[in-house]
Amino acid sequence: MEGHHSTKITKRTDGSWSGIAQNVKVPAHAKLLLKMKIRLLNNSPGKIYHKVMVQMYTEDSHGHNYHTISEVNHMQSNTEWQELGAAFNGPGYVHLFRLYILIPEKEVDYLVDEASLTEIPALSSNWRAEADLRIDQIRKADIHISLAAGVSGRGYTVEIQQLRSEFAFGCMVKTWLWRHADQKVYRDYFYNNFEWTVPESGLKWTQVEPHRDHEDFSALTTLDDMRKHGIKVRGHNLFWSNVPDWIKSLSGNNLKTAMYNHLKSTVSHTKGKVEHWDVYNEVIHDDYFADKLHDPNITAWMFNEVHKLDPSVKLFLNEWGVINTAHSTIAYYNRAKFLKDAGVPINGMGLQSHLGSSVDIQIMQARVDLLARVGLPLWVTELRWENTDNHKKAMDMADTLRMYFSHPAIHGILLWGFSPHMNKPKGVLAEGTNLTPNEAGKMWTKLWKHDWRTHETHTLYNGLKVRGFKGVYSLKIKHGTTVIHEKTFTLGSHGQNLRVDGVGKERAHTF
Repeated sequence: MEGHHSTKITKRTDGSWSGIAQNVKVPAHAKLLLKMKIRLLNNSPGKIYHKVMVQMYTEDSHGHNYHTISEVNHMQSNTEWQELGAAFNGPGYVHLFRLYILIPEKEVDYLVDEASLTEIPALSSNWRAEADLRIDQIRKADIHISLAAGVSGRGYTVEIQQLRSEFAFGCMVKTWLWRHADQKVYRDYFYNNFEWTVPESGLKWTQVEPHRDHEDFSALTTLDDMRKHGIKVRGHNLFWSNVPDWIKSLSGNNLKTAMYNHLKSTVSHTKGKVEHWDVYNEVIHDDYFADKLHDPNITAWMFNEVHKLDPSVKLFLNEWGVINTAHSTIAYYNRAKFLKDAGVPINGMGLQSHLGSSVDIQIMQARVDLLARVGLPLWVTELRWENTDNHKKAMDMADTLRMYFSHPAIHGILLWGFSPHMNKPKGVLAEGTNLTPNEAGKMWTKLWKHDWRTHETHTLYNGLKVRGFKGVYSLKIKHGTTVIHEKTFTLGSHGQNLRVDGVGKERAHTF
């Protein structure tokens, strides 16, 4: 902490309103960023953590309103300083705007420091072009093709074709649907449009063990199909508040034993088949296992045990309401930072992005920036746009994907479905039994398969330089229409240098 003093709040008389508050003046409809540090000094009797909120109170000609702009549902006392705040839309035309901290248990004392409220800078009118420049800087690298001394490339062409992207472009699949023999159209559409996947429900505890000691890992056939086609898989999820019915009666050691047996069996069944695991899903909203076990550190135990069983798989938290709303962004930041700082083997943060009929790029980008401060890779894990206007959906998709793809902390984007089988059918990208792409589906293909992929052909001459998107490539040297040499290589951040040692009408050599 900076400075030598903070504000202590104690002897509150009411938990519903009593606490530190500040009246502020801001322009109407401003987009605002609130930050502050808080430290709880004690727990209420019988509590292992507390819900802490920042609320907005406004008065205008029509009356008064209360609105929660930020909440941390599971804040512990006697820990390091934590953050409160949000990137949020400020009020309209009001004659009173007040922000205040609310902790329902009045006996909880706390410290507050470093509070600030600033306007989020407006997006430039050229923000898309600026995003494209960032994309060029962080998603591309140089391919240098040189000729050995005395070698002439005249009369030869080089074809450079990207086979896979380093950045993950993927989509959720329904494993029960995937396995149907009559769903070839569904499978083909997926194979043609995505390089990563995540099973919607097939690996969740409710699916793999709906009845105690009777496991069902039939979803693994879908994972095996994916691997045969070079598709990488995210595992979703090991733990969630939505538990099998037989779990609900368990507590204490019986519950923890069941948890360990579940993660041991699931991780062993999927070892080598998944790249990631969402270890605890939506924990900042409902920490079911901490409540049942009275153990606020159960999340760290989960991560550590999974890591022991499979040190190679990357382990994630996964959360909703951290991008499309203001409420939970900082709570997610706090939880992930706490685990990372404690040395827990957490490798990334999943950002669910269930968007509505409009998107606010300025606010969304500010929330990504807040989460990026943790210093972990961010993955957009459940992205969809709910809009029956497919043209508007396509435009929102283009802006959202451009913002995410241009952010250096984002490592992958997975959509939450594409077909009419989605549980939110307003988000479909392909329609009808033949899965014909609508405008949004065509936009997805245009961006990831064309705009953000490299496929170029050049005359060899005296060598050349190509700036390409990072990933796996095929290089072909041709004489006329005849391929005389072919090579596969990977383009990473440091670029790729290839040298042609010799060319002839029937063969060529590179290294």
